[in-house]
Amino acid sequence: MSKRITTILLLLLFTTSSITAQEVIGKKEEKLLMQKGEAYYNDEYYQTAATIFERLNKANPEDLYYKLMVGICYSFLNDKKEESLDYLLDVQKKNPDYVDVYFFIGRAYAVNHQFDEAIKNFNKYIQSSQVLPEDKVKARLFIENCQNAKGIVPDSLELVIENIGPPINTKYEEYVPIITPDERLLIFTYRGERSVGGRMDRAGNSDPKGEYYEDIMISYKRGEEWSEPRSIGNNINTSKHDASIAISANGRKLFTYRSSNKNEGDIYLSELEDGSFTTPRPLNSEINSDSWEGSASLTSDEKTLYFTSEREGGYGGRDIYKAERLKNGDWGNVVNLGPTINTRYDEDAPFIHPDNKTLYFSSKGHNSIGGYDIFYTYNDDGVWDAPENIGYPVNTIEDDRYYVLTADGTRGYYSSAGKDDSYGGNDIYVVSPGHFGKRPILALVVGVTKMNGKVAAAEITATDATTGEFANQTTSDSESGKFMISLIPGNKYKIAIEIEGAKTTYEYINVESVETFVQVNHDIDLYTDDFPEEEKAENNASITPSLQEKLTEQIKRIKEFANDSIEYEKIDLNKRIIKLEKYNKEVAEENDKNNSNTAGGLVPAGNKTIAGLSFKVEVGAVTDTNEFKLAALSKYGKISRKLYEDGFYRYTFGPFETLEHAENFRDMMVEKEPEAKDAFITVFVFGKRKTVDEFTEEFTLEGLDNEPLAANSTSNTIIENTNPEVTAKKSSTTITMPDEMTEDEKIAAEKMKLMTDPCDKYTMEAFTAFVLKDIDKEENYKRLLSLVGPICHPDLHFEVQIGAYRKPNNFKYDKLLKFGNPQIRNYQDEITRFTQGEFKTFYDAEGLRQKVIKEGTTDAWITPFYKGKRLLMQDLVKGNYESALGLN
Repeated sequence: MSKRITTILLLLLFTTSSITAQEVIGKKEEKLLMQKGEAYYNDEYYQTAATIFERLNKANPEDLYYKLMVGICYSFLNDKKEESLDYLLDVQKKNPDYVDVYFFIGRAYAVNHQFDEAIKNFNKYIQSSQVLPEDKVKARLFIENCQNAKGIVPDSLELVIENIGPPINTKYEEYVPIITPDERLLIFTYRGERSVGGRMDRAGNSDPKGEYYEDIMISYKRGEEWSEPRSIGNNINTSKHDASIAISANGRKLFTYRSSNKNEGDIYLSELEDGSFTTPRPLNSEINSDSWEGSASLTSDEKTLYFTSEREGGYGGRDIYKAERLKNGDWGNVVNLGPTINTRYDEDAPFIHPDNKTLYFSSKGHNSIGGYDIFYTYNDDGVWDAPENIGYPVNTIEDDRYYVLTADGTRGYYSSAGKDDSYGGNDIYVVSPGHFGKRPILALVVGVTKMNGKVAAAEITATDATTGEFANQTTSDSESGKFMISLIPGNKYKIAIEIEGAKTTYEYINVESVETFVQVNHDIDLYTDDFPEEEKAENNASITPSLQEKLTEQIKRIKEFANDSIEYEKIDLNKRIIKLEKYNKEVAEENDKNNSNTAGGLVPAGNKTIAGLSFKVEVGAVTDTNEFKLAALSKYGKISRKLYEDGFYRYTFGPFETLEHAENFRDMMVEKEPEAKDAFITVFVFGKRKTVDEFTEEFTLEGLDNEPLAANSTSNTIIENTNPEVTAKKSSTTITMPDEMTEDEKIAAEKMKLMTDPCDKYTMEAFTAFVLKDIDKEENYKRLLSLVGPICHPDLHFEVQIGAYRKPNNFKYDKLLKFGNPQIRNYQDEITRFTQGEFKTFYDAEGLRQKVIKEGTTDAWITPFYKGKRLLMQDLVKGNYESALGLN
């Protein structure tokens, strides 16, 4: 039914006076409180509304209307969802003739994941002749949501969803995150005590019991931390609603939302000039109509704007449209995206990835499990694919919106009000991996522009080298010289760099055959005619290879890493299995004594655990998720779904620590469910999936008469320790390095030595082999350490960070003084950082980090310094060591 509570509803529910009231509220005050509570409820300020109705309910405990409103509001609050049912069921019990309560009970069951009970109550509501046709439509949508949820929620995804936490998320509201493609800048919408104007009523007047209005906040990434958010500026944030919408791929155009009593909501544009964003100006009337417009996203070539509107002529509610940039620079040719994307319900929050092909958006239609769900689609030939729900637990029964993706697809950001770990209301979350379906393919060029060796603003224009057609354009920042430009693969580009007073320079780059995401760091230095030749020669001596050479080398390293990583995984496994040889022989001898038979080529030690191995029971593999028909098996436990590189979605139970456990589970399930007869066991070797047959074939070791080793043939104590011990950052799991290198590792080290001299000027680029890997994962961190740990560079050194505090006097490090006095530095983000040691290689720094960890500082991590300036490990991996210097 409609959220708005009607006078008829009030008449139905008022039953008694406040004879038993614990608080005496006069009739006049009671009426004002009730009106205020309803107003906040209708504007979706559920916490504020709940507080008011709690007070009224406490004063009038027998008044069912106030109890009803408490229950309804609680169903929207994470920490009160279960309690909402107590209130609503009590209302239904005491007034069974009140039909509308079944709608609210149905929703309360849905948010508590009791979908069958929810459907029953929605059906009771629909069957009543008292219910209006338009309200029955809403109830039927909820039934559809519940039916969808029954299939999607048990089929949960294997990914990591993290609340971004402080200082971004607070007890107030944070939502609509927008990021630059390189993930160094985060802008979001905020409602809280720092909002301009403080608490205000619905008319925008100061009200100590009112709500905060929307403002826009900005934060910068410093290592793994986000800086304390600050207001984006008084020229953007006003006492009205100001919300972030989108940022262009080059980070220079910011789209915002403004609403007032005079308009329902319009889209505005602000541009980056001299390090700050200008006062927003509204887009033209082709975009901003008399109706609501409130979301937008710009393609990386800035030729197409996707936006959301409630204008007439759509498919229903809010629809997503696109507009083209005209020759005069304005927007026109507005077109609805059509029924593939838009439904009879609401669509909102489009995000077009810089590849200009991958679109994320939110919808209440399609197969949403409740409220807005996030969907993705792909356009490779001018036609949008059917949208896919990205699934649970990213999507919840509540609204999930504003999904944005990093350029490389490793992380996604979005906001949700439906998760239990919320700091309050809407919070911002990070999803890893961030992409769903096809991984984005893109070339991202970042760097710094200079003139005569000093930072200068430049116009950078990319055109098709064959046709001369415009492709993309950006302007580097006048204060930092930083720029970022996206290039779509499949073309050759001519890039013109223009700085006033200097001769135009051209770079050529061929990305026709690029098949993955690649980021290239490339700084540009132009000169005036009167600049001394000797100084120019001196500067040119440090200039890196051409843009094309860097791209070619980067792609080569990515391919080599992709191929070599398989070998290193084998090495890692073999190092562990070799240590099990003695134990396996003992197990085999014991089995011979007992006349035991081996099954499947494995030594029967299936009840043992081996580090690095886990087991899952696979029950389905499909290319279309609609083809999976065994969702009913979820009664035996959680079914996880994951998309693999072969294009198949695989559905599994587990992981199980032992083969025996996995086999027992499979046998039990097959016995009870004949349709699961094709279920089989897969082995995961340090996270890499293999069938049992593939595992026993691939990892047979020489010297054991070619008999394969058992998949699980020892306890963790057998393989525990070698030196030095290496603990992955932000992980409680200890990973180990060998006492001495194996032959395979020596070959790999020689290969690396041939590729780069240990202290050659450009060996820092060896770190970029890990650009597509998350180095926070222990296996990737270890491989990074073993491959590039010995590399050094004359401008590079490493220190071990032991602490970072806004109040440095609180940091105690007496136990660590044995390793030397720390360096203490204050940075622009107002955080004081403490580091120890100064090492030429990453490997040597890791040695000290391990000592620091043993002394109890478990969150110690390594910080690189380039030309004396602090960097992040991610900057080395992404090749950002020049352009990232501005973080100091």
